[in-house]
Amino acid sequence: MFRPGLVALLLLISNASFADLWVNLASFSTSARAEKARAEAIEAFKIDLSVKGTQTQGGYFYRVVAGPYRSRDDAAGLLERARTLGFKGVWVVEDSAMARRNDDVNAGLNAKKSMASGTRGAVSTRRVPTAREVAVPSRGEESINNNDVAPEQVKPPSNYKLHKLRRDARLQRTPRGPNEGPVSLRVKDGTEITPLRLETGESVKIDGRLEENVWDNLPDLGTFVVTSPDTMVPAPLATIVRIFYTDRGLYVAALMEQDPSTLVERLSSRDQGQLNRDYFTLHLDTSGEGRYGFFFQLNLGDSISDGTILPERQFSGDWDGAWYGATSRSDDGWIAELHIPWSLLTMPKNNNERIIGIYAGRKVAYLNESYSWPGLPYTKPRFLSAFQPLLMEGVDPRQEYSFYPYVASTYDNLDGSNDHKIGADIFWRPSSNFQVTATATPDFGNVESDAVIVNLTAFESFYPEKRLFFQEGQEIFTTSPRSNSYSSYGQLKLLHTRRIGGPPIRPTIPEGVEVDYAGFNQPTELLGAIKMIGQGGRVRYGVMGAMESDSDFVGLRDSEYVPIGQQGRDFGAFRAIYENSRSGYRALGYMTTAVLHRSQDAHVHAVDAHYLTKNGTWNVDVQAITSDVADTSPGYGGFADIRYYPRQGISHSLSLDYFDRRLDINDAGYLRRNDTKSIGYYMRSRRSDLAWLKESSTRFSLGSGWNISGENTSSRLRVGQQLSFHNLTSLMIDAEFYPSRIEDRNSFGNGSYRISDRLGFDLDYFSDTSKRFFYMIRADWQQEDIEGNRYRLGGSVVWRPTDRITMSLDGRYTTQDGWLLHRGGTSFATFDANQWSPSLGVDYFVSAKQHLRLAVQWVAIRAKENLRYELLIPGAPLTVDEDSSASAGSNFSISRVNVQLRYRWEIAPLSDLFVVYTQNASLPSSTDRLGFASMFSETFDNPLAEQLVVKLRYRFGS
Repeated sequence: MFRPGLVALLLLISNASFADLWVNLASFSTSARAEKARAEAIEAFKIDLSVKGTQTQGGYFYRVVAGPYRSRDDAAGLLERARTLGFKGVWVVEDSAMARRNDDVNAGLNAKKSMASGTRGAVSTRRVPTAREVAVPSRGEESINNNDVAPEQVKPPSNYKLHKLRRDARLQRTPRGPNEGPVSLRVKDGTEITPLRLETGESVKIDGRLEENVWDNLPDLGTFVVTSPDTMVPAPLATIVRIFYTDRGLYVAALMEQDPSTLVERLSSRDQGQLNRDYFTLHLDTSGEGRYGFFFQLNLGDSISDGTILPERQFSGDWDGAWYGATSRSDDGWIAELHIPWSLLTMPKNNNERIIGIYAGRKVAYLNESYSWPGLPYTKPRFLSAFQPLLMEGVDPRQEYSFYPYVASTYDNLDGSNDHKIGADIFWRPSSNFQVTATATPDFGNVESDAVIVNLTAFESFYPEKRLFFQEGQEIFTTSPRSNSYSSYGQLKLLHTRRIGGPPIRPTIPEGVEVDYAGFNQPTELLGAIKMIGQGGRVRYGVMGAMESDSDFVGLRDSEYVPIGQQGRDFGAFRAIYENSRSGYRALGYMTTAVLHRSQDAHVHAVDAHYLTKNGTWNVDVQAITSDVADTSPGYGGFADIRYYPRQGISHSLSLDYFDRRLDINDAGYLRRNDTKSIGYYMRSRRSDLAWLKESSTRFSLGSGWNISGENTSSRLRVGQQLSFHNLTSLMIDAEFYPSRIEDRNSFGNGSYRISDRLGFDLDYFSDTSKRFFYMIRADWQQEDIEGNRYRLGGSVVWRPTDRITMSLDGRYTTQDGWLLHRGGTSFATFDANQWSPSLGVDYFVSAKQHLRLAVQWVAIRAKENLRYELLIPGAPLTVDEDSSASAGSNFSISRVNVQLRYRWEIAPLSDLFVVYTQNASLPSSTDRLGFASMFSETFDNPLAEQLVVKLRYRFGS
């Protein structure tokens, strides 16, 4: 009896295991749609499939499944095949009871519904289908008409009961009860959604669990569609978004269906929104008219990103707000929960009803896809102006203030000194449309280092702003898309706040006094700054002022110290813009900046205009600028950027520039060069309807520029192709042709010369960035200015052994045999050079709020002189200097290292503790041919700075 009993027991165990695993191809809320999807899937797979009615804690629904399978390895084949055929959101379900259920889905239908007939009250009269009420999207095509009539309402089974939306609950759309406030669900047709307003939200704990009863009785906001790639088909994975608001803020919950084994969690520091991971994002048009807004991104694991939006897609991550968000994993995916206080947001003054636009999005990293509602892909011209409007009552944020005191201590290891500072930032918002920010004895200490850049040209490098005070509310001073660092037209900023507190104006050195000129490159301390931002009707405005302290230096004359002083500068800026968003978007703005100093004053005035047609087909930005710097004649300039979107996926851009040689905005702003007039054209085409590709993007650009004297100083023709494959790898190919032109800047004022035609080719390959280990390889080739070639090979490797640890290694190796550099006066030389630029980053997160980062960046160059040239005839090619041969004394090397170890603890929103160790070192140029390894080790023997900074900032406020 023992052996037969053991065999029977083993058979029972085997049978139970056999019945546990199923491949779930899709989930639906109606049996009719599930059966249609089953028929389509059978045609694609050529295997038998079934529809299984399933009741979960979230409700009853229908799954199109294959199985059962004995193990996950057995199911893996079909899983991979489904994804290869273009079926998305496929995953393995463990359900031992599914095999014993009757395949007759009508039995399940009788158990499916009475959410409206007795459990939750009446259903909204306007029906919006759920994400499950569509067929399995196969190869980018929608298979079923989404306007099918809803099935009749039937009674639930006797054992059915309602559960709260717990962490392990299945996503399901829920109707509203009759006493829960008005709701009007719609697709974008001019009618607003009226969300539920409650008297208090204090009982809601933002923990990502949704355990409060209030979340049970809310409607779902709409059906998400696939926007990247821009197929616009209903999303294969359900995303349920529910919201309500109080007089204090907006509360949002997002329940996202996904196979838990495919979730991609990647912790990061704030505002690293570009990383490929699972996240939920909420955008709000707080103007209600498509004039300005904010975005909030909550990543799985609780890392966050936020920022501001201007028409139509001008994103800036500079703004940081004190909002709250948390996530949690569930059996069927993950949950995001957010609370956004009204007091954070700029909005028009309104004591009764107001409109706020909303856009919700989701990234599914393992598919490298984005879903959103409303469906607004990047290939469509309208974005901010096309948000879904919410009609809200009684949203009139009360007066709010915040006080940010800080204490900072800096130990300088080079001179053994200690520096202690105390200061504060003050924020006051007396009404929703006006705010004042001030700072006293601000500390802009070294808590985040700039990138190491070696620049041997005549053009200034651009460094972005990283100081909190100047980031807050900075969007009002953005006059066009060219203000953004990623602008394809060339960056232009009328107010570049890195000028404030930058190196002082170089003082006059008394005769016979020797000084350390490196000291003149150090930042200037600030006495204080104030900023006021407001709105009245259709006009927004901003005013900012800042005062630098005086700088003191010491020189030597005959072994005696000689004090040298320099007065600090005063900065001012004013901006006003009138906006009208009726039937499109039209705006007219004015901005002025002033820099005052006893040696000279500098003023800039600018007028900007913006136009967007109602359907977004045409978009125009125009700006005219004049500068008035002491002891020089006024300068003038301007530009026009015209964009045309004939249809989804196609865009054309035309840019026209004119900046005369006297235009100078760089006392307070940033312009790479004046003395230029140019024209440029750019075309981009995106396609997501190709069977063999996930997405294809084609780019074409050409342009030419002249200085005011008529010399052709820039010409280019570029063609590029980006291919994104179904295995989530991508390939980018670019080819460039630069016709012969005049170079008028890199002689540093000693005349212009002609450089040769040049060709170039770039190749980039990216592996699947959702994996724990991924890499990028980059190779490019370009001909040099006179003769020779430049070859560059680079790439990066990223490894995430856990969700809390990320290690990255970037590197680039460049070899050149004709690098042309200015050597002084009218003399030039070409060099055979090698450059090595590696960087290492190691990030460890104790939690999403505590971050330890090690960053090392090194740039090293070894150059050997080849030929010498002279500029003899302006506008002609350089002439080889036959009388001078290459000299070993002209060889040079550069080695610069930046090391930073930084700990940050976000105690509360916008309240932080920093502990930062920084070392900067630079090896003096050497003519002997040191190897790269020796250069790296010896660089640390020549430190420029070595500091330990401890800084505590804490936010107090209403």
